Order: sequence, then structure tokens, then C-alpha cells
Amino acid sequence: MNIFLNNNSGLRNAGKILLAVAACTVITQFAWAQSFPTNLSNIGSIANTRHNMSHSTLGSLATLHNNSRNNYDEVCVYCHTPHGANPTTTAPLWNRTIKVTNYETYNELGTTSLTQAVADTPGGASLACLSCHDGQTAMDSIINMPGSGMALQSQATTQDTAFLNTWTNLPPGALDTTLHRGINSTNGVLGNGTGSDGVGCMTCHSPDGLAAFGPGGLGISEGNDMRLFNIGTDLRNDHPVGVDYPTVNGPSTDWNSPAGVVGSSLYFDTNSNSRMDKAEIRTYEGKVECATCHDPHGVPSAGPGTVFKPTFLRVDNAAGSAVCLTCHVK
Repeated sequence: MNIFLNNNSGLRNAGKILLAVAACTVITQFAWAQSFPTNLSNIGSIANTRHNMSHSTLGSLATLHNNSRNNYDEVCVYCHTPHGANPTTTAPLWNRTIKVTNYETYNELGTTSLTQAVADTPGGASLACLSCHDGQTAMDSIINMPGSGMALQSQATTQDTAFLNTWTNLPPGALDTTLHRGINSTNGVLGNGTGSDGVGCMTCHSPDGLAAFGPGGLGISEGNDMRLFNIGTDLRNDHPVGVDYPTVNGPSTDWNSPAGVVGSSLYFDTNSNSRMDKAEIRTYEGKVECATCHDPHGVPSAGPGTVFKPTFLRVDNAAGSAVCLTCHVK
């Protein structure tokens, strides 16, 4: 999505064309996300969302995933640990492997409408998300497994399959797997996925996978299509992350002015309570990151006990492009 247009009239017109093209893609993606089917309630806590990698709320359906990742039988451990966390990131008590990855970033497109600096590497609030969603790392690749002595600090930047294979403290019915799969693989193609058998989630959970292994095969249905989750390492077709939020903002500019400030981070204090709430768009050290717009734990759509907003958004974009227009003046 094209953002940060400067005030030069010629560039502004070019930017409008690019925005129109990008808007079609983004609107389509948001519409798809709004209706994306799930077997989970998305109510109450992260335990009832897709970010519960133990799949404890899926009942018998969870057994389908037990040969693809270690079942740690806990919700939070797939991302967080109280001790021995990943020291390479600012994400709080991060437990996942964050590989050293070269990302293609939005600024590499060379568009003249981008006026803000984009970091070569996304910030911690994006790398945390990408440690799963770039598809390069297994969903169960963590540093500190539950239980005493089950930790390996080199897991901070390197996935050690031999270490992951040492997990044997399995809940009832779980399988002792050596297949540690991540999202990435070519749709419907065996042999190039992140699992040790060359299979990744999208080997099956994709349009080509549906055709190759669908109903009558693995029982895969439209609701299991994971394209939305597979961001990959090419970030040029995504909203920039690691991009500076303009310091010149407010009236007569193209950007709204965040009223809230916490340290070096800004936020849109929509309820005027002088507190950074889950449902408020924010920057991280002055930069736009994945967590600027998304809360991985879920944000209730209409107060406690209501269904979470789609795709873990802080603000529901279906309400008149509310996410986009929080920052952009258009």
C-alpha cells in the first residue's frame, strides 16, 4: 500500500494513481480477511484464536497438527518465556527464534511518493511477527521449552532441529514428532517446505494444495487456505514496516497527529484517557511496525466478551477504512 505522499503537486498526482491501484488490492485483502472462516470463537482470550499454537481449543481437530510441531500444551510459550528470553529483540520476553534474514523492503520499489526513511531491517515489533509469518522458521522453534533445563540460547537466531526433537513431555494423544514445520512452501508442492520432510503449512493449506490434497484426501477445505498468513521475506508489496512516522504532521499535512506519547512512541489516544490502549494505533520508537495496527492477542470488537476484530486489528478497517484514516489524511 502506497503511503507518505509529499506535498509536491506532480508527485501527489502520481501518488493518487498508485494509491488507487494499491487500494483495490488492499480492499480485496481486507474483505477476504473480514470473512475468513475459522473453527475458533475469537472471544475472550488468545487461547481462542489462531495464535494458540497448542490448538487446545480445537478438540479432535488438533490431532491433525500434532505431527507438524511440538505440542507444548501451553498457549503463551510459543512466543513468550519468563526466563532466558531472546536477547536480540525488544519484543517482550520473546521466546521464538528470530533468524538473521535479509528482507526486501518497500523502499526498494523506488517510488517517488515515499518520503520517509525505511529501515533495512524491520524493528522488534515486526521481527517478532515475522519470526513466524515470514515462513522461514518452524512454528515450534523456541528457546525455552516448558520445564527445567529445556533451554538452548543459540535458538535465539538459529533453529536447532536436534534440540526441538528432545521434547518428549507430551500431553495425552500428542505425537512425538521430528517434523517442525513453518508456514512457507510453494503451494501444493512437496519438497521445499520448512519441515524436515520438505513440507510446510502451505504445501496443503493453499489453493494448489486444496486441489492436490483436498476433500477426499486430507480433508482440507476453503477455510484452511493460509495465504493471508504467509507474508514471506519480500515485504515490497506490504505496508512499510520500520518506516518513520512523519514528525511534521497535523493540519495542512497528509498525516494526522498522534496526541499520546509514551517515551519515544506515539499513539492515537482515541478515548482521551492518556493511556495506550489495545484498540489504539501506535508507533514503536517513532516507527510504523506490524504491531502498530495489529495486536496479536486480539482486540474485542465491542467491549469485553465480544468477538475480536478480524486479523488481530486494533481498529476495524471495515468501518470506513478506519485503520488507514487513523494516520492518513485523504
